[in-house]
Amino acid sequence: MKEAQTNTKQKVVKVDIPKRRGLLFWLILLTGGIIFLFSSIFSAPDRRNFELRKKESSDDTIKAYGLKEKEVDKIDWQKGTIYTYHHLGNNKQHLFYNKRRNFFEWLTEKKVIYQAFTEMNVDEIKDKKIEFDGFSIDKRITIPKIKLFFSKYHDMFFVKNRKLEKAFSFVFQGIYLIIMIHFIDIIFGTNFINLITYPFRTFKDNNQRINTISNIKFKNVGGLHEAKEELKEIVSYFHNPQLFWQRGAVVPKGILLVGPPGNGKTLLAKSLAGECNLPFLFRAGSEFEEALVGTGARRVRSLFEKARSYPQGCIIFIDEIDSIGYKRYSMNTNHTEQTLNQLLNELDGFKPRDNIIIVAATNSLKVLDKSLIRPGRFDRQIYIPLPNSKGRQEIIKLCIQKLTFKHKFDLEEITSMTKGLSGAQIVNMFNEASILSIRYKKESISQEIIFESYDRVLMGPSLTSHTISYEKKKVIAYHEAGHAIIGLSLPETVVKKITILPHLMSGGYTWVDLYGESGDDYLLNKGQILANVMSCLGGRASEELIFGEDCVTIGAYDDFKKASESVRDFIFRYGMSELGIIPTKESFFYKEESLADELPESTKQKIENERTKILDKCWTRVKSILQKKKKILDLFAEILLKKNTLYREEINYIFVNHISPFVSLLTKK
Repeated sequence: MKEAQTNTKQKVVKVDIPKRRGLLFWLILLTGGIIFLFSSIFSAPDRRNFELRKKESSDDTIKAYGLKEKEVDKIDWQKGTIYTYHHLGNNKQHLFYNKRRNFFEWLTEKKVIYQAFTEMNVDEIKDKKIEFDGFSIDKRITIPKIKLFFSKYHDMFFVKNRKLEKAFSFVFQGIYLIIMIHFIDIIFGTNFINLITYPFRTFKDNNQRINTISNIKFKNVGGLHEAKEELKEIVSYFHNPQLFWQRGAVVPKGILLVGPPGNGKTLLAKSLAGECNLPFLFRAGSEFEEALVGTGARRVRSLFEKARSYPQGCIIFIDEIDSIGYKRYSMNTNHTEQTLNQLLNELDGFKPRDNIIIVAATNSLKVLDKSLIRPGRFDRQIYIPLPNSKGRQEIIKLCIQKLTFKHKFDLEEITSMTKGLSGAQIVNMFNEASILSIRYKKESISQEIIFESYDRVLMGPSLTSHTISYEKKKVIAYHEAGHAIIGLSLPETVVKKITILPHLMSGGYTWVDLYGESGDDYLLNKGQILANVMSCLGGRASEELIFGEDCVTIGAYDDFKKASESVRDFIFRYGMSELGIIPTKESFFYKEESLADELPESTKQKIENERTKILDKCWTRVKSILQKKKKILDLFAEILLKKNTLYREEINYIFVNHISPFVSLLTKK
């Protein structure tokens, strides 16, 4: 199989390379032809001088001196322009041009101006026979339209200064050539403009991207205690290097930050530079690459040369290093591999990089080349996870320093609410809350505003102007009430919020969380996973119970997707089904298990049957719960149609007491 794949690749290469070379050949030929044609058109014309005198023996004939016989036929004697120049005294200058009979000659032949100096006026030359000195050719000057120019400016700039005339011609040629190359780039998809202008462009000025003294410290970074602890040795080295020298220890010179986006990898690198009091050089991995081959390697060399120019040392941060550090001999192009090879040489080559700390960030470690992440280049790999409970508390404390709240701020509740959010999402949530307080003209931030900002971060802003009919709104109310009833009926879950206000990503939603979960407890048991599956199925089951099977809607699409993924993990990842442990393999690009290739079809069919069995069992139990609690289901739907949103205290009161705390809303018509 491998040999067949190799032969196939070789055949593709043999076919593609001649086509590319042929296209490149014709492209170069076309470009050269266009350059030649338009350079001949816009180049400065050649000039030839001759003299016209009146023949004394005949009034109808004039004598021409200084022309060769082969030049006479090239002159267009019927078109001429007469100039009177001040520096010539009584002499007039008659300009004639060479003949170009067709369009091809007009493109290829260079323009020639024949300057005839004479003391005669226009009337003395017009319709006169010409005799040439040294040979006899019958020619007559018949100028049908004579243009007279008496311009001292033309005399000043172009006659006395031929260099200026050539300069103007050169400028116009250059402009036209650039326009033509630009059109070639558009038509053929080439990049000749960048190739031509590359020597005149430089890499962005490093001084504009350096913080000589970063004002960000470790105390400005919430959470990430383990990561900051790993970086303290580098800070200690720059503050007291003798301690490391005496022990024979070498400080890590390469730090690779790995983790999902929005968790503070860039901020952590800036804080490291601030703690060490060193210059900070920042580059994104995509900035090294360009269409011109060799640009990436040159920019890597330039970056490290700039870093070595600081005697006290510096910190280089390369964000998204996977864009240039991708595994070689796979999907990379040759020029990308050149950039990676240059980076490998700079990280651990013959050139020393004392006091230069390399910090890089990536979201996926598995795609990086093994030569890049080995010790000596990146000595430490620090994982930057989603913030834990303590980290979220610190981030929230940093966010609320300048904010004013209506009531006493419940840090524990907000910390629990933001579980699963990244640091960037938490910061954005409080920023949205501050903006909403300004929009609503509130002097302080209330709990409702915080919940609304939370919804905006996860699902986008609510569509308040979205018009929904009462029948559709009723379907949404029963759908969300079904989720809530299941979440309240199961001992493993608790319901924190219900809303039927439409958002960008949903028509409404119910916030169901695991009961009694606190801190950083991510260890789910079998009952909690099945409870999540049943809470997802509650919406469709409620629609079917109230409106019938023929009137169910597509609103349960995302619920079924989540339930299916949970059951898949239940069987494949966790081995909690009756089938036990199932051999799986992980995809190279995605963290998703799939069945091993060696499994027989009968085993695969058993797995599908087990998945169907689990979903059917959960579906039967959900329908049974809703049928028993149909009255409380109707009550929740009725209240939601009036109030749109319910919070945890209100939800628990309704479920326990079977009565609404908003009696006036229900009685109002």
